[in-house]
Amino acid sequence: MGGELDWAAGVEHLRLADAFSVALYREIAAWPAPGRESRVLDAGCGAGGMTVQLAQAVGPAGQVVAMDGEPAAVAATSSLVAEHGLADRVEVVVGELPAAAARAGPFDLIWASRVVHHLADEAAGVRALAASLRPAGRLALAEGGLPMRCLPFDTGVGEPGLEDRLAAAAARWFTTLRGGLPAATARHHGWTRVLADAGLVGVGTRSFLLEVGPPLDADQAAYVRGHLRDLLERLDGTLEESDRRALARLTDPSDPADLGRRDDVFALGVQSIHVGTAPAPPSP
Repeated sequence: MGGELDWAAGVEHLRLADAFSVALYREIAAWPAPGRESRVLDAGCGAGGMTVQLAQAVGPAGQVVAMDGEPAAVAATSSLVAEHGLADRVEVVVGELPAAAARAGPFDLIWASRVVHHLADEAAGVRALAASLRPAGRLALAEGGLPMRCLPFDTGVGEPGLEDRLAAAAARWFTTLRGGLPAATARHHGWTRVLADAGLVGVGTRSFLLEVGPPLDADQAAYVRGHLRDLLERLDGTLEESDRRALARLTDPSDPADLGRRDDVFALGVQSIHVGTAPAPPSP
């Protein structure tokens, strides 16, 4: 299948991911730790899960600009922010990155989660975001880590090692996605090098562990089922038929093999955060 993504259709899955990952988001937000009264950009805010954490961190005198190019995502973020009583400190904006960030800046912190890799020229995108920082402001990229694993090596459905083959198929799918972007530019270095090349200093990386279960409760199992069904839909044309059938059975609540009937399903993954700081002005 092609590399195109239907962002509007994926908003509900983003909502579920936010609910599933609240504790992880809270831990991650505490690392770049936007100070009280900071002005923060959530670049590519999705359904707003991190927007809420950032808004709580900056306090009533701070401001978060939640920005996304997908109107359905912006609507979901607005709803979640209002639900948490934070609308007075969050401005929600439909805008394409990085140009919209430049218009809205400058910022004390720019948080960009899994968004820069969708830009045709990732390095140019990072440079543009870095230019939207105030002196001593920080740019935090949530990119990379380790994909979430959920299943035992041998589920008894299909051949053992299903998730290893899913990971390989996902890598091929992502390569196709990147290659299909107009004027796509290859990035041959890691994210810390990209941040440093953008003129940022004090560059570093920290990785955060997501670990849930086993066993999973019903809501957690529903999220994992949705995660695997999303993979099934995206990778359908690249999977062997036997793996496609196995994954379909494991994610079908009416099937006796459904993962929700098991007590050995879990969620284990790693999210890496790469941070760089804009140089402070020289002392007078």
